[in-house]
Amino acid sequence: MSRCPARPGVLSHGPPCLVAVWALGGFYLSLGPSLAAQLSSSRNLLWGGVIAFLLTGLGAVTSFAFRNSAPPAVMLGGCIGLLGGAVVTRAAVAAGSPSLLVLGTVMAGLGFGPGNLGAYRVIMARAIPSNRAGLIAAVSTVNYLAFGLPVLIAGIATSDFGLHYTALVYSAVIALLALAAAGGLLFEGSARTRAPRAATPPHELPPGPCTIPPR
Repeated sequence: MSRCPARPGVLSHGPPCLVAVWALGGFYLSLGPSLAAQLSSSRNLLWGGVIAFLLTGLGAVTSFAFRNSAPPAVMLGGCIGLLGGAVVTRAAVAAGSPSLLVLGTVMAGLGFGPGNLGAYRVIMARAIPSNRAGLIAAVSTVNYLAFGLPVLIAGIATSDFGLHYTALVYSAVIALLALAAAGGLLFEGSARTRAPRAATPPHELPPGPCTIPPR
């Protein structure tokens, strides 16, 4: 089994990444089809299906591909993908370009899986096995709130301000969350590199989402 060193200082950067991941998922799965129809000026429902497939399909593939990689590196790559996807999606909305929306969705999908997997494992690495059940419950609560609450607010905002403006603000918030998580992780990694530390033995990879920890 692959091993990775423990990263005791990155717990504070995990939640912003998870919130960005699940809020982005809620955005694409709720407003994405309407946004695709608006930008493409088409009533073809296939557009909405393509958006959902690209996000979730690429998220699944990348999660599997990086399942044995070091969690902080996976999380950082996910944050970069989320940031790029949010920025390109915002540009697509501003320019009214369906092709840019597809590109932004691809980039977001490439960050969706690794962002969730890496942040989850970064957080789990901080808990001893006997405390992981409670931490998993807390993480799941944060994930579902991030998935549902922003979408609820966005739905209200869409009624008052329109889909165009709401999508611009929503994607900007996701980009800021991903940037904060990535920036904090990079800053802490740089500080850890400068500071001398005693060598620590390698640890097993912490459990990932939807897995059962070994007994």
